[in-house]
Amino acid sequence: MENRVLTIDNVRLSFPVYQGQVNVLNNISLHIDRGEIVGVVGESGSGKSVTAMLAMRLLSAGSYHIHSGAITLMGHDMLTLTEKTLRDIRGSKVAMIFQEPMTALNPTRRIGKQMVDVIRQHRPMSLREARARAVELLADMQIADPQSVLKRYPFELSGGMRQRVMIAIAFSCEPDLLIADEPTTALDVTVQRQVLRLLSKRPRRPARRCCLSATIWRWFLRCAIGCTSCTPARSLKAVKPQRCCNIPSIPTLSVC
Repeated sequence: MENRVLTIDNVRLSFPVYQGQVNVLNNISLHIDRGEIVGVVGESGSGKSVTAMLAMRLLSAGSYHIHSGAITLMGHDMLTLTEKTLRDIRGSKVAMIFQEPMTALNPTRRIGKQMVDVIRQHRPMSLREARARAVELLADMQIADPQSVLKRYPFELSGGMRQRVMIAIAFSCEPDLLIADEPTTALDVTVQRQVLRLLSKRPRRPARRCCLSATIWRWFLRCAIGCTSCTPARSLKAVKPQRCCNIPSIPTLSVC
């Protein structure tokens, strides 16, 4: 389809372990069209983060085995692309907000250096322009003194501040598809509302899309257009967000 951005079609994935394998995804399918916010919900260990990372081929080579299925991102077969092509696509076409920013940010480099490098990797900007863009992005994330934050290392920031930096980096190159893996885990409720409002508005811009992997129910019901619910090693068919609350066979969903 013309408006189709991401398609995950009947993917079966397992992790090899000693004398066997663990089935993680069993025939999981979902798709995202232009301007949509699609949510993936489920209990811990159900495969939400694995699905998100697999969509960008971020799982370590050799750490998993795909038995069947296909993943297509904006016309690219993600399972066959070379690492060089993947580097060009990540950041500029698709970006990810990771659940744990301390493991995603480089602890030995200042925040400003990391943000400027990402921006200049995908955009023809001078050092001064990229730094100004970084300051603008941090200000959008409700960070009071962005100039000061650019000079700090990740370990000098609180968990919430690091998460906001991660979100700013994901937005930095205006990607066509944003994958957010529980993006407000480390934020207080006030900042959660601000960030989720920003995430819900961005996909409405022309040619913008967003996929959110989350277990934030109230935001989910308000903003998501589609919903795919996960249980360990299994995925249900996509349904409307409101119907997620009425599936009695899934304990996690029945608490809404």
